[in-house]
Amino acid sequence: MPKPQLCFIALLVILVAGCITGNKPIPASIPPRGDHSSEVSPLPLPTESPAPTLNLMEDEEHRIVAVSLVLEEETLALNMVDVDTGLSEELIRDAHYLTWTADGCGILIRRADSGNLEEIDTRGNVLREVSSLPRQYGETISPDLNWIAYLSVGGYQDYDHYEIQNVNVISVDGLSGPYTLTQNGGARQAAWSPDSQWIAYSDYDMDAVQQLFISHADGSNKRQLSAFTDSNLSIISYQWSPNGQAITFVQSSSNSSYLGIINLENQEITFYGFTAIGRFWWHSETTIIAQVIPQGVPIQHSADVAIVRIDTLTGRIHEILMAALLPQRNIWLPGPIDAETIGFFSSNNFYLLDLSTQQYSIAFNLDGEILAWSAAPPHMQEHNCPP
Repeated sequence: MPKPQLCFIALLVILVAGCITGNKPIPASIPPRGDHSSEVSPLPLPTESPAPTLNLMEDEEHRIVAVSLVLEEETLALNMVDVDTGLSEELIRDAHYLTWTADGCGILIRRADSGNLEEIDTRGNVLREVSSLPRQYGETISPDLNWIAYLSVGGYQDYDHYEIQNVNVISVDGLSGPYTLTQNGGARQAAWSPDSQWIAYSDYDMDAVQQLFISHADGSNKRQLSAFTDSNLSIISYQWSPNGQAITFVQSSSNSSYLGIINLENQEITFYGFTAIGRFWWHSETTIIAQVIPQGVPIQHSADVAIVRIDTLTGRIHEILMAALLPQRNIWLPGPIDAETIGFFSSNNFYLLDLSTQQYSIAFNLDGEILAWSAAPPHMQEHNCPP
């Protein structure tokens, strides 16, 4: 890979992520305490009212996010937060967050000490051990929790990847696989289809050009989706559409990035150009939300980052929010909350952004280094979960 392109990718990761040197964690807000000014004998001295806590047993909808962060002394923690009330509860420590289960009743974690893959409930109780296989570089779990895809690596290490990366897949019980799906070292990640039946990945062809492929977990029915010819373009990341009929991917060169959408039925590709692209996701069957630096804007400051909405039916791009409008002038880890709302961090403040009104507000803040977050499925209510 040419050196200018490596520098560009490293700069893109730093700027689009919004990491500005000098940002200090903002202390978490403290819930109001009870009145302890009165003291009447012979009644006992009044005590502080307990701080409000999350109660997901109530018969009402909750918009909940799981947040993985590093506390002081490098301690990992997983918090659950109600974005409408700001109430937060620490679920577990010394564990890496991976994903919510499909029903929203469980969260998949990796133990930092043993490395075991476990499912916990929304109170932090261990429901089951999913796998005792060791943690792997770049691992991703299939939605049905049956398969683990990971990257075997070699060569020199760049800012965010190795010179050689290949995709491997193994069943969570370790009885099937590992299956090596790529042979030429051109994989950047693996992405599972919504039904877990297919997996997408990139690899170099015989001309050292990165192409997109899909196959089953064991490598069968492998299919090449693209026919690119420029070896200076790198495929950075990719995601499936909710209906599994299209794949979105980012392709970058030394001075521009393209968001591509490939129709799996006819393999036609539609491109949208930007200076740089960070996180992106399918917000609906016809809408993609992306964190970008708009086309024509040089990569200089994190304040140049914007959140845009792409209508895949009309091809129109709508700018929703510029980082320059925020006090901290950065947008970090944007992601979906529900059909009308997205969330993101700006320093340690978590914002909600209404897509219809384009209004934004602070929902909560956390003290610590934020690693990842994800919203629970919108139908999640703890009283509907198994006891």
